[in-house]
Amino acid sequence: SAVEPAETWSTPDGWERIYRLDKLGGYWLSFHHAHRERSESACVHFGFELEIHPTEDSQKMTSCSGSSKSPEDIFPTSLDLNQDAQSKKTFRYKKAITYIQQRQKGFLTTTKFTLASPSFVIAEVGYNFFSSHAEMDITKDSSSKQTSLVQAERDYLHAPNEPLNSMLVLGHKLPPGDYILRIADDHYSDQIGDSSACFPFSFEFRVVPELAPPTVLSVKPHPSVPIARGTDVLFTLRFSEPPEGRLSDVVNAISLGGIHASTG
Repeated sequence: SAVEPAETWSTPDGWERIYRLDKLGGYWLSFHHAHRERSESACVHFGFELEIHPTEDSQKMTSCSGSSKSPEDIFPTSLDLNQDAQSKKTFRYKKAITYIQQRQKGFLTTTKFTLASPSFVIAEVGYNFFSSHAEMDITKDSSSKQTSLVQAERDYLHAPNEPLNSMLVLGHKLPPGDYILRIADDHYSDQIGDSSACFPFSFEFRVVPELAPPTVLSVKPHPSVPIARGTDVLFTLRFSEPPEGRLSDVVNAISLGGIHASTG
């Protein structure tokens, strides 16, 4: 019979489930994708991440052995971008790995910021894939009902055995206005209980004005992610404006360790 998950979270990109497994022998993990129509394509593109820990290890992973902070210490209530309509300077706010002390209900922070000119906004939140269920989005700062304008996507960070091994990435060009960056963490049933626990997080927030000098906005995968030897590597580069020249010339100008890109 199927094992019921202890917790299930759904996002626009998929779902995440937590299972508690007893020492009863072997388990099978199976997937089923139902088609709405018989003529629908059978080709499905998906990502998959699996992490398994003994119960006693999971408790050690969230112990508050050192210094810890509150969510607001890493995710401020507001950010002053010091921007005007002619701004050309990139704004950057960064917090390295910090352990946030939490209760069972988790947390929700709201960071207000104002754009005076059209700008590309990038936000990255690093966390532990196994111990946290983090979410992030941007909404308009208004008295009416808040609706997500941009929702973060999940990506990899560092090696799997690092405290921060997953990240939320958000990048979007926004017009002038008042906005709120919302960041939350949730926990599966009885993960913490009546006590508290500590969870690692990092945070980086950048704003690149439309008038700023041309730059690379983002690189995927993150530079901290190990690259497997002997396999082709696919990088995604996002520029603030289209590079000049023919596509072949632009691709040939990109290299890693002396090895030039071949397609793009």
